[in-house]
Amino acid sequence: MAAEIDNVSNRVLGIDVGTVRVGIAVSNSNLTVATPHSIIDRSYAIDSIKSIAYEYRLITAVVGIPIHNSNNIRPIGTELFRSILDLGLAAGKSEVGNLKASLRDWQPKSPLNGSEWTSGDSQKIFQTNSGKDKVEPAKKDFFLDIFEFAVELVESVHLTVKFYDEKFTSKIAKSAGKINKVSDKKQKGRLDDLAAAIMLQGWLDSIRS
Repeated sequence: MAAEIDNVSNRVLGIDVGTVRVGIAVSNSNLTVATPHSIIDRSYAIDSIKSIAYEYRLITAVVGIPIHNSNNIRPIGTELFRSILDLGLAAGKSEVGNLKASLRDWQPKSPLNGSEWTSGDSQKIFQTNSGKDKVEPAKKDFFLDIFEFAVELVESVHLTVKFYDEKFTSKIAKSAGKINKVSDKKQKGRLDDLAAAIMLQGWLDSIRS
């Protein structure tokens, strides 16, 4: 594993986490250019990232997170989540344990009257054709899912994790695909690594500014 290698690299891993696929990018050793690397199935992403980290002798990963999404106001409004977004996560730091406890105990609140349900709400209630209320479990909040993924990167791959706002990287990647005359049908599932590279390049540029 990366943390066990003496001759570590200056390169940084970029990760665009999706519910189905994970896009991977890697920087150069000068931390100036990010390059698309691969697209991994989410189900075995941690093991694959562990192999990539070992191959490139990586100790740091930058994970894209949709900070700009208004549905994420509740979790990122807390002091803990704000601190983690600013400082990142590293093995042995108290923030990892605090984050795990927070994720475990997180109980989404029911929306106020007239407000909309978000992906983070614990359940949805809707009317059936018979007029009776039916309760449907809601999808897991993707924002919190990324934090859980980051904890796995710290604990299983022994990477230090930094976070960076992905700011529509998927849309930018899709536009790049169209410029290169790649059809929407062919683009599906083929641009996640480019999205990771765009996100990582943004982070590289930010640390030099």
